Amino acid sequence: MNPIKEIPFYLGTLVASGTASTDAIDLTSIANEYRFSVQYTVTDIGDGTATITLEALCSNDGINYVAYGTPIITSSVVAAACLPDTFTPPLCRFMKLRATETTGAGTLKAVITGVLCIQ
Repeated sequence: MNPIKEIPFYLGTLVASGTASTDAIDLTSIANEYRFSVQYTVTDIGDGTATITLEALCSNDGINYVAYGTPIITSSVVAAACLPDTFTPPLCRFMKLRATETTGAGTLKAVITGVLCIQ
């Protein structure tokens, strides 16, 4: 079994109806089995309840990214939350994580940080 590679990420401050993405993650030398898990924390939420969708974007050229289909997780959070989940994107050379806030209301804001684990 391959060792687990941990990649911390920061998605910044997400506002109502906002979107944020990580930098590109080069998967070419990380793993050959591609088992993924992600654990992220949502903090500093302003007024309202954030509904956050976290998804993986895949690319083979490092320029054009496409969502692989199924969001990793969609969650409504009212306070700080630590939300782990596993996912299996298709084989690709590069990946980004993208968070989208979908309620679009109020003075909502959420800071998202986490760790992507790959084995």
